[in-house]
Amino acid sequence: MATRSSVRLGRLSDRAITPQRQLITFRLRRTGFFLPLQWVYRAMVFDAQDIRQNQVSFEQYNLPLVNVGQIIFGDADPVRRPSALIGLVLQQPSQQAPRPSSLEQPPLEQLENAPQLVLPIDSAPALCRVSDSSFVPLPHTYAVQCVAEMTDNSSDYPLHLLLNPQQLFAQLLTHSSAQPLASALSSR
Repeated sequence: MATRSSVRLGRLSDRAITPQRQLITFRLRRTGFFLPLQWVYRAMVFDAQDIRQNQVSFEQYNLPLVNVGQIIFGDADPVRRPSALIGLVLQQPSQQAPRPSSLEQPPLEQLENAPQLVLPIDSAPALCRVSDSSFVPLPHTYAVQCVAEMTDNSSDYPLHLLLNPQQLFAQLLTHSSAQPLASALSSR
């Protein structure tokens, strides 16, 4: 028995441990995206009555709604008003306070001080772990605002783009238009 255990330990120690990222995966306009888990405060479905003039009522706050077409895909069209909306409530992670578990709510003052926004998505979000080695830098033809990296073709997730939440917040604050993602994807 001792030799069998030592052989098994030898095999386990030979495996390279690659660092992994905890991400939320979802689809936007038939394109797969990732978002770092620590930026997502909550995923929920909003009714049409919650959506007013590029804002969404969430608890007692009116949060800005990301114009995905303009900021990520470069469309000039205004936000279409859906009858219902699956959205991720994004919040900048706090350096001081640890991330609350799903059962406890953060204090109200933490919510008031941290900027939040709602990112509309086309599919139900899912948790996943992706190794750091699966990500590659964007080629120049894919150089798009709000996208940090992409997965390579050999990874478990074919062509998923990693959103940069800091740039999403900055784009929303400056209201500037992003380079169109649709043209970058069509050139591949």
